[in-house]
Amino acid sequence: MMCAHRLRLLGLALAAPLAWPVAADPATVAPAANASPAYQFNPRLLRGARPGGLSVERFNQTHVTPAGRYSVDVLVNGSSLGRQDLHFEEGHGQQLKACFSTEQLLELGVQARYIKNALEENCAGLGKSVKGASERLDFAALRLQLSIPQAALQPRRRGQVPSNQWSHGEPTGFVNYSASHFHLNQAGGNTYSSYLGVRSGANLGEWRLRHHASLTASSDQPNRWTPLRTYAQRTLADWGSELTLGDTFTSGQLLSSLGYRGVQLASDERMLPESQRGYAPTVHGVANSNARVVIRQDGNELYQTTVAPGPFRIDDLYPTGYGGDLDVEVTEADGQVSTYRVPFSAMPDALRPGQSRYSVAAGQVRNNGMDLPYEPFAEGSYEYGLSNALTLRSASRVADGYLSALLGGVYSNSIGAFGLNSTYSAAQLPDGRQTGWMTQASFSRTFQSTGTSLSMGNARYSTEGYRELIDAIGERERTYVPEDWSSSSYQKKTRFDLQVSQNLGNRSSLFITGSQQNYRHRSGQDRQFQFGYSGSFANGVSYNLSIARQFDSRGQHSDTQHVLSLSLPLGASGSRSKLSTSFSHSASQGSQQQASLSGSAGKDNDLSYGLNASRAHNNPDGVLGGTLQKRLSSATVGASLSHGDDFWQASASAMGALVLHSGGLTSGPYLGDTFALIEAKGAEGALVMNGQGARIDKAGYALMPSLTPFRYNDVGLSSNGLHSAVELQETQQRVAPTAGAAVHLQFKTLAGFAVLIQAPREQGESLPMGTTVQDSQGRVVGMVGQASQLYARVEAPQGLLSLQWGDHPDQQCQVQYQIPEADLKQPMINLSGTCRPSRTAAL
Repeated sequence: MMCAHRLRLLGLALAAPLAWPVAADPATVAPAANASPAYQFNPRLLRGARPGGLSVERFNQTHVTPAGRYSVDVLVNGSSLGRQDLHFEEGHGQQLKACFSTEQLLELGVQARYIKNALEENCAGLGKSVKGASERLDFAALRLQLSIPQAALQPRRRGQVPSNQWSHGEPTGFVNYSASHFHLNQAGGNTYSSYLGVRSGANLGEWRLRHHASLTASSDQPNRWTPLRTYAQRTLADWGSELTLGDTFTSGQLLSSLGYRGVQLASDERMLPESQRGYAPTVHGVANSNARVVIRQDGNELYQTTVAPGPFRIDDLYPTGYGGDLDVEVTEADGQVSTYRVPFSAMPDALRPGQSRYSVAAGQVRNNGMDLPYEPFAEGSYEYGLSNALTLRSASRVADGYLSALLGGVYSNSIGAFGLNSTYSAAQLPDGRQTGWMTQASFSRTFQSTGTSLSMGNARYSTEGYRELIDAIGERERTYVPEDWSSSSYQKKTRFDLQVSQNLGNRSSLFITGSQQNYRHRSGQDRQFQFGYSGSFANGVSYNLSIARQFDSRGQHSDTQHVLSLSLPLGASGSRSKLSTSFSHSASQGSQQQASLSGSAGKDNDLSYGLNASRAHNNPDGVLGGTLQKRLSSATVGASLSHGDDFWQASASAMGALVLHSGGLTSGPYLGDTFALIEAKGAEGALVMNGQGARIDKAGYALMPSLTPFRYNDVGLSSNGLHSAVELQETQQRVAPTAGAAVHLQFKTLAGFAVLIQAPREQGESLPMGTTVQDSQGRVVGMVGQASQLYARVEAPQGLLSLQWGDHPDQQCQVQYQIPEADLKQPMINLSGTCRPSRTAAL
């Protein structure tokens, strides 16, 4: 794409001095009224122009651009589909028309039965391929607006990506690694600890194989390899679900999370259109005419549409992530306006009306690090959005000698959102059958007028006989190996959580959190409380004050900590360096002071650094330390060093990934579960946009570390760091991967030397501006600019270039060129030559 843009824009730029306002030349013929050009090009000012030569009249028309491939933003009926690389040909009135293939039109959402004559190479035009459709190209903004009849489009909700556009990726194998080593030297001797975390996988068709494990070693413990998860997973698009086989964990959304070996089938909300994910209410209303409907929350416009007369229903609002009533404004055709309010108090697990969510799992309970037997079990859950106000929930878990069942729901109204779950359990234990109930209640509310968010949760084990499955299994085995079993949930009685946050203007806020927990057979309560206030000034200085208090009933110990911190940016606005200082005091640790300098450096801010000094009442000599972290294209490495009066400690870390694919082995940043392998042959050094510093390597590959599954992702390359001998013919691609996919994206490149040749004709006449330049294989590699200067990208250091601006023999010539060896590494090579008739050019 860079080469194509450069050639066309070069020609337009060199032609610009030949244009002037129409009124400046009375002899110039005025254009037709519908064309209304602001400027006209006079061919008499072009050296080398003659009758039958190059025509520049097309430059008299506004928005006329040379044909070729361009990267443009595509909008269909006003909805953006992102940036796409499209080929354009000259159409009626010398305006460009986009060339669409059948596959591209299907991607735009056009139904197959409405498509005809859609071949990119034939370039029939959108209007001929889809009846009633039209297009308009705004080249200045690189925006292509398509108007397609609604009847010809697939029914599609906002944010929907059709499943036929999902990419399952290609076969690959990968390893993510996170390694660290810590060494401490003090009077008592040396100690060390090392850690290696591995998250590996392989993709075969639509199956994703994954293995998570860790290796630990220390001076006082033997090496230990711990497998965490090993499973196979795939998407079931027709069911909107995901199938998982192997060692993994249940979601823990309704019933407690459980490690198991077995099978799970669960709905995957990521496959839903973005406007159907999460919770947002359905808005109902009545319009008396063709009316405009605007929906706002806290003064911010969320949605706008036009509705026909009669009842209307809007059920594709994007989730806002927080509560707050919706204000609906209906403007009729005569200007009459009516407004009303829809209550909206959000909870994370509420569902939209008519939506459902399910999960079923079966297998054997894993020991989770305890020496417990692999008990068989099965569980299932189902949730349904009954209305704007009510979501119903149910779940059950069964095993040998165990049963639990849950019923509950979420209710929202103008007061707030209430959640209530009640769970019954029955377990056969060594001392007999135990039954019990657990009730969980929660409440959340956002007060828009004050900017206050309130969340309260309560879980109460109403009877002593309630047991989780893992508790029941452990209690059975405790008879034989009591020291090997422990549980954080066993015999919990009550728990209460509170969270309050308050915005104080645009630059400050405060929060309060607290929790209280009681246990059976133990007196007292565990309590935690925290208060925080933070803010900033216009100059970037920020501050934070926090108070935390906790009480442990088991040890009858309480402690209160006070912390005050201040952060000052250094340098000009936007600087990434800052100076921070903090003061803290607690009864257990006394007073501590700390100061640090941190920031980033490098062209891409790929080097992070930090210097710190601290002093405490029990260590008056203080501690000095420093950290460095470097983000490489293949990994991120770091190191730290600290020194005190009687000790020093050092650490090192590395984090990255290796991917095995059909083209070899590629290293890069730590990968998400869904990623892209980028191929751009010869483009070594090109930067992957938003790729955490990844660049194309010598083999022509790079990794885009993270993609969002089931959504359009724009993946781009920047020429920043690219060698001057290579140009990117396309800089952006769009892909919608399935979960866990490793998609392979190939970017076209053009290798060669950029030359600017001064090449008048043999008799000294200038070459017509705009003449295309071809290499010996007939490929267009350049264009002629003003005063016989031609620009071209050539593969070989010497060769023959052909030019033709007409059918007559004297309207074509050839230029022989040879690049001096000393200039081969120049980004732009200036040469001179003569454009001779074809029969003599090579002599």
